[in-house]
Amino acid sequence: MPDGSVPRRLFQAVLCASGLLAAPIARPVTAQDRPGPAIEATAGWAAFADDGIVSEPSAGGAVRWYLLPRLSAGPEIVHIDGHNHTHLVLTGNLSFDMLAPGNGRPA
Repeated sequence: MPDGSVPRRLFQAVLCASGLLAAPIARPVTAQDRPGPAIEATAGWAAFADDGIVSEPSAGGAVRWYLLPRLSAGPEIVHIDGHNHTHLVLTGNLSFDMLAPGNGRPA
């Protein structure tokens, strides 16, 4: 036997043993699932600077559909109720979740 074959056979034996020991530990590869739609409700207070502070209560809601595990899109509607007028705001939102989903749910 040439001198180079002993390290080579030892390397092959270690590689084979590592594969046999790691096989029961390995999990099957699966794609990341997207979370289901999210519904959000909001309530708050809006303040505007106009000859002092004008304050108006607001309420609204949004729906988000996930395009990717951390990227979602959807509409948002907000109703602001003034003393003698109202505002209705409808926007389209594209949101990125800064924290990764835990247990398949948004953080």
